[in-house]
Amino acid sequence: MGVGERAIRGAVRSWLLRTAEPEAFVRDELAVRPARVDLVRIGSLLEGFEIKSDFDNLDRLPRQVEAFSRLFDSMTVVVGELFAHEVAGTVPRWWGIKVASSASDGEVRLRVLRTGARNPNQSIEALAEMLWRAEAMNALQELAGIQAAKSWTSGQVRERLVGSVPIEALHRFVVQRLRDPSRMDTWLHERAKEAATKPRLSSFRRAADPVPARAGRSATL
Repeated sequence: MGVGERAIRGAVRSWLLRTAEPEAFVRDELAVRPARVDLVRIGSLLEGFEIKSDFDNLDRLPRQVEAFSRLFDSMTVVVGELFAHEVAGTVPRWWGIKVASSASDGEVRLRVLRTGARNPNQSIEALAEMLWRAEAMNALQELAGIQAAKSWTSGQVRERLVGSVPIEALHRFVVQRLRDPSRMDTWLHERAKEAATKPRLSSFRRAADPVPARAGRSATL
């Protein structure tokens, strides 16, 4: 009997919270155009986790690999036993692979099939794309001393940012912004508006708010 996505997601999320840095956040469903990654841990690094259950398929995986490999410091694909070996030939060597299986007590167990490594080709453009226009303008001012014109489009601001700031500095700025509580509040507000105008979300999506690692650890121990 295979393991479904909801069960795998719960196991991965619990593990991420237990093993996170003190100031990290864990959240579900982060848009990384043109795809959306299942789980993200935002600490000093951006760690992405994509789930492929035994009831899923790998049709979207090549497109997801391309999108996620531009942004994340590390990526891990978590699969059921069905796809364990097939996925190893699909994702880059630096991606980690975990296999989820159901134990006799009903709990989902995660084992390491392949240990991941640091992304060797992170894209500064992908990092810049994670910033809202106002954030990109602030980054340009703070990191490069350049005042963006009010007439500049989001694309123009990000283009100037990419050409003026080292990737290490922009990485630190992006991580800081993604972890900022006020940004989280805005994100939750937008999610609430979205939920009010769209069909009711499934239970794991309704529980997908960003969770501080310290709170998550106390709740899961």
